[in-house]
Amino acid sequence: MVLKALAETHLSAADSAIAKCIHTLGDHQNEDAGWGARWNDPSNSDSTALVIVGLAALKLDPASEAWQKNNISPVATLLSFQDESGAFWWRRDREGTLLMGVSHALEALLAVR
Repeated sequence: MVLKALAETHLSAADSAIAKCIHTLGDHQNEDAGWGARWNDPSNSDSTALVIVGLAALKLDPASEAWQKNNISPVATLLSFQDESGAFWWRRDREGTLLMGVSHALEALLAVR
């Protein structure tokens, strides 16, 4: 959410904060190419979707090699949380879906469309 907000300001004063955010996200990306709610947490659909939205707002391609881990893109990781009904699980080890996660996943998929 912060990256998207900073991207929409179009202010050069935000450039340093954006660069620091991107660096931090790269440092804390999980091996499955997603992100968790906190550093070292397992990836979840909501956090991964929000990062994808932020990257897309900055015109950075989350499917690019720069964001892949083990030949997996964040978008592929996000899609791995989708169940047969089309809803998104929050985490693979937690049964059920969350409306917030589904809405963030949809926003992310539309951002990279």
